[in-house]
Amino acid sequence: MPIHSQIISLVRCLRASCSEVQAPYTLSKICERGRCFIGLFFISLPIFSSAQNEAPEFFEWDAIPEIHLSFYDADWHERLDSMKQSGSEQRLLASLTYDEVTYDSVGVRYKGNSSFHATTRDEERKLPFNIKLDEVLDHTLPGGYDKIKLSNVFRDPTFLREVISYEVARRYMPAPRANFAKLSINGEYLGLYNNTESIDKSFLRSGIGDRGKGVLFKCDPTWGAKQPERCPEGDKASLMYLGRDPNCYFSLYEKKSDRGWTALVELTRVLHTERERIEDVLNVELTLWMLAFNTIMVNLDSYSGRLCHNYYLYQDTAGIFHPLVWDMNLSLGGFRYDGGGKALSNEELTELSPFLHFNNTKRPLISVLLKNPNYRKRYVACLRTLAEDHLINGQIASRIEELHEFIAPEVAKDPNRLYPLEDFEKNISETTAAGGAYIIGLMELLEGRSAYLAAHPLFQKAPPSASNPAATIDGEQVTFLLNSDPSAQVKLYIRRGAPERYIPNSMRDDGKKDDQTAGDGIFTLTLPYRSGLEYYFTAENEDAMTLIPRHAGWFGLKLE
Repeated sequence: MPIHSQIISLVRCLRASCSEVQAPYTLSKICERGRCFIGLFFISLPIFSSAQNEAPEFFEWDAIPEIHLSFYDADWHERLDSMKQSGSEQRLLASLTYDEVTYDSVGVRYKGNSSFHATTRDEERKLPFNIKLDEVLDHTLPGGYDKIKLSNVFRDPTFLREVISYEVARRYMPAPRANFAKLSINGEYLGLYNNTESIDKSFLRSGIGDRGKGVLFKCDPTWGAKQPERCPEGDKASLMYLGRDPNCYFSLYEKKSDRGWTALVELTRVLHTERERIEDVLNVELTLWMLAFNTIMVNLDSYSGRLCHNYYLYQDTAGIFHPLVWDMNLSLGGFRYDGGGKALSNEELTELSPFLHFNNTKRPLISVLLKNPNYRKRYVACLRTLAEDHLINGQIASRIEELHEFIAPEVAKDPNRLYPLEDFEKNISETTAAGGAYIIGLMELLEGRSAYLAAHPLFQKAPPSASNPAATIDGEQVTFLLNSDPSAQVKLYIRRGAPERYIPNSMRDDGKKDDQTAGDGIFTLTLPYRSGLEYYFTAENEDAMTLIPRHAGWFGLKLE
């Protein structure tokens, strides 16, 4: 018998002998009864290594990945549905084939909230999947990915909102990669999916630069759950302070690490009562980028909208929380509720205020941070960069046309599309009905929003000029230089590397210390040289701020 078949037989045998264990599909649980067989699992691992190294990277754009699942159980859908409906995190075992390599004993479950329950009620077959490759064996896909998250493009007839949004986000902040994938189950083609990188330890190592040993929360309430009577009234995953009792937070946030409730409570407390310490517990630069992204992209199925959810918080080992965007199938106007009551009209979506929730104490990340003049100027600088880089110059519109053409043949062949093929074409430019909602056309939104932002008073306030950033190394020292208006306040932000926070340093144009000539518009600062240092600049006047480079705040420049 081939060794893969031996493994499957062993797993089935161990599942039968461990029937009293509630979650028998993980290696740790299986080995409670099967320690003597562990060697057999390890023997199989080298079989896949050389093939994986030669395979294409899973999130490349050259082709659409094809994923084939083969379940060992004929009633796989009924079992997965039962697990999902009961709220279980159990997974069903299957084999997965990708790029002619087969991975035995991967764990599969359905995922999603509305994207699962609404499509199930409508008796649709195209449901969203969460696939864990290392459920039993130590599998990873090319690039080191051990999870696959396939979304069924619920309420997005264009198939593009999630992929486009992640692509934009990744230019300014750590965010998952996303593309498309074709899925077949037991030989039957199910259709074209959005394929999104999981936020897990692998992502945290590559995206945050941390070993993933910190605290991770998925900020998504348990819908319908009741708060303990002794707890103050909160507002979903908004980071409102609800007292020191962790029980008051249990139904509002999902802890993904072994510990973390004390740290989360402390973050909310500092936001509420010790705002001068915010930077000791929160990556403010990254938070402002997330808020600006939600605003520019009209991503209201997020912290910024009515449901106040769909983001992660990761606290690194230095104690700083980093927000991470997540779940963007309803970005670009796909969700019409900002928390003010009725659904927004198309005009209201295109003219969504950059200061939505500015005075709403139930949204402390917005109402607290944007009350700080420096943070507010930085936020506006982020808004300006996003608007000019992607909307006002038509970049997103061009990318939409490119990707639409790329996936059109596969959408046409999708046997289980949630929406008619004509809506795939129509929703690029026009409002279309989808899943009981009306989804604004992408171009319809972008054209209106571009015009609104270009004329907005915020963008009429001229920031200081800033040019010619430089770092001149001289032995054990490095001198940083930036050209700006002589009246500007210029700062250098520097760190040893992610995920450390950037430390601000004032630069001089007064002819003293390291500066050669007063008032010449060349700001300088000399520091000890260290290879690998990351840095960026800000120039600020009374009205506005300039970031150099424009995407600075998480990404910056680097000393070699």
